[in-house]
Amino acid sequence: AAALAGLGLQAAGPAPARARPADPVTPEDLDRLRNAYKDLEYLMANWNKVTRDCKSSVPNQVKVLQSGEASPDECIANPDIVRKYMGDRSIYDNLHNSEQLWINIDASDLIPKKDEDSFQDAIEEFERHRRTASEWAYTSTWGENNPGGGRDKVENYLLRSKSESTKALQQLGIIVNILKLV
Repeated sequence: AAALAGLGLQAAGPAPARARPADPVTPEDLDRLRNAYKDLEYLMANWNKVTRDCKSSVPNQVKVLQSGEASPDECIANPDIVRKYMGDRSIYDNLHNSEQLWINIDASDLIPKKDEDSFQDAIEEFERHRRTASEWAYTSTWGENNPGGGRDKVENYLLRSKSESTKALQQLGIIVNILKLV
């Protein structure tokens, strides 16, 4: 490469990755964030109601599970709904492309200087828990169909998603408080 540079030539190679530049933060962005926080609060307060489909449940029918976690009711788990709350189902979800939103907010003057470190820590933790909650929810949707799977696996993975969702909500609470959105 040094010899090529001496001749005025460059070695062909991949161009370095470049982050998309920050966009201005709009009131709609902040509304999306505020609504996402309210949605996550609703999800966590109504977890069993939101993550269950009771249309096909049969009353007075006992469902025997192989082992592990039992369903809290006779309804069928619908873990994919968690992915919607985490922004991974549609471009219209409130948390869709949240990483770009953090870049935009960080480039703006919305974060008080004294809270910059807390904000950075909160967005890193939020993204980690958001992503993991969504991954467990996705895994849960296939828990019954996989070899060795069953409804108990669906419930186990859904509980893991719930645990991560709780942590994501806590971090999002820190973020919206720093931004004074609640």
